[in-house]
Amino acid sequence: MEKGKMKTGSCFFCGTPYQVLAVISIVQNEKIRNADVYVYDQFDGYEVMIRKLENTGLFRRVFPIEREKMMLEVDLATTKLLTLRKAAMLLLYIKNMIFMKSTVKKYLATDIIYKRIYISTNNFAGRFTILYYMKCKRSLQVIFFDDGIGSYYSDDPITKIPLYDRIGRLLFVGRKAIDIPFIKQLYSPEFYASVKKLSGNSNAAQVNKILRIRPLERNESNDRIISNVFGCKQNNNVARKMIFFDTIRAEEFNARGIRTLDRLILHILESLGRDNIIFKFHPRDRYFNRELPHFDDSGIPFECFCYFNDFSEKVFITNFSTAVFTPKILYDQEPVIVFLYEMMREYMTFQIDTGIVEALRETYRDKEKIIIPGTVEELMGILDKLK
Repeated sequence: MEKGKMKTGSCFFCGTPYQVLAVISIVQNEKIRNADVYVYDQFDGYEVMIRKLENTGLFRRVFPIEREKMMLEVDLATTKLLTLRKAAMLLLYIKNMIFMKSTVKKYLATDIIYKRIYISTNNFAGRFTILYYMKCKRSLQVIFFDDGIGSYYSDDPITKIPLYDRIGRLLFVGRKAIDIPFIKQLYSPEFYASVKKLSGNSNAAQVNKILRIRPLERNESNDRIISNVFGCKQNNNVARKMIFFDTIRAEEFNARGIRTLDRLILHILESLGRDNIIFKFHPRDRYFNRELPHFDDSGIPFECFCYFNDFSEKVFITNFSTAVFTPKILYDQEPVIVFLYEMMREYMTFQIDTGIVEALRETYRDKEKIIIPGTVEELMGILDKLK
């Protein structure tokens, strides 16, 4: 098919269920038609997700991105493998850049020209597609869409180009590939502005334009899509008032901190009673205490629970789970959030930038709903009043 006769459209690259939900929201609300979706193989059940997305009828086609099979992924900046392995990966990068057309043919549809490419964070196939279009001198609009809290905290994944990639872009595409104009599309531009102002580590770029992702409205059609794609039903209501959001403890605390948190959880359970609290464990946590009352969500993204439930009257307790930001960012719900990081600070293996919490507080209408106790006694007093 000749270029002049080719149909035009949009495409989305996504690699997490959160990103899939954002894509559905954008396509539904903006009534985007003739859109393709490329789904990375980096989360459990991605193949099933592809079939479910195909069945929605929202997209022209849905494609898998199998990174190792297609020999696409190169990340020299973060790998700690042996020098020979790094050299092999660098050679793969050079090969992909030299034979750019044959590389994109491994995954990219050839019967359509994309006028808009939506990518989230710094995925290889999405970036490579943009470079290919620039090399072919095709007009293109680049949109980086919401990827969760990281999209608000820093623009490094978008703007920070490793040296090897910067050289490669100059050699094989041209200087225009170094500073690519882009638009950000976020659920909460207000939160992005607050983080940029209050966070001590906010590396926000000079974004050309910020668009808003409107969350899905509750209606029969959207209910059916969310239920079918993510397995979340309307009856997935959360009856208990208090929800404890756990994290991967080995990544957040030292050994003493893990023991301290375990004792604190037992103290909270004894004080509140098992019927008043439920635990939301991290999706990657395979070792949580199943005897505790917990979400039986089978991997359902918390964002989907927020779609079907209003958490405005709930109380969230967490050390620093980014999931607690979701109700406000996506659906403008304002649960009470009790952060424990101040009282757990001495046991933590990294330093939290508290500016991001203050940015969340700034977007709340009722700013007293963000609570940061300093001692166990203060925490228990607060929970006793809230239960």
